[in-house]
Parts: sequence; C-alpha cells; structure tokens
Amino acid sequence: MASHTQTASQAELALEKYRQAAAANPESAEALSNLGWGYYGVRQYAEAIRAFEKALALQPDFMDAQWGLALALKEAGQREQAIAAFNRVLSLLPTMGEESKDRAAILKRQAEYHLHTLRSAPEQVK
Repeated sequence: MASHTQTASQAELALEKYRQAAAANPESAEALSNLGWGYYGVRQYAEAIRAFEKALALQPDFMDAQWGLALALKEAGQREQAIAAFNRVLSLLPTMGEESKDRAAILKRQAEYHLHTLRSAPEQVK
C-alpha cells in the first residue's frame, strides 16, 4: 500500500510513479490501488475513486483498494456511497487471515468510527 504521509512534492512524484506503474500494468489491482492512493495524497478524490474502483473490479476483495475507496468517497462528500464502502470494509475483515489480525482490528475500529461520523453528522462527512 502506498504511504499516506508524504509532503506535497513527494506526493506528486509518487503519483507520477504510480501513473507509470498503472499504465505498464493495467490489469494489476495493486498498481491501480497505489494509483488511487497517489491521487488521494494530492486530494484528487474523483480520480482516486476511479482508480480504486478499477482495482476492485479486478480484485473485489482487495482490502487496500476498498479502504481507499471508502476514504476517498468520504472526502468527496459522497456520504451514502462512503457508508456502503465502509460497510464493505467490515465485511472483508474476516478474509484478511490470521497473519493480519492486528491490522484487521485497527481497520475495524477505524471503519466503525467513520461510519459513526457519517451517520451521526451527515453534514460534516470529513
């Protein structure tokens, strides 16, 4: 998964590398998910959503892409779609396996938090 803590110039450089990787590997869910994270990092949420959706079309249970899609939808103000995407994150948690149980626990707490904020304060989705 792409790093989420980058400076603006690092994010732009990373985005260009992710674009190149996705262009070279258009059938790679990982490359498309990384592209989505690249767009997310520069706050191009519509592009991020498209990249994550393409990744999920190739690999529907790809947690990194699903998590990115949920966050990008929330940031884009698409409340109902974000709720559905976070619920999908929760439904994928059991598929993560024993080796990822700590990460799954963190994602569960975070997804539940985002769902709570989306449901309790719909006018403040970010």
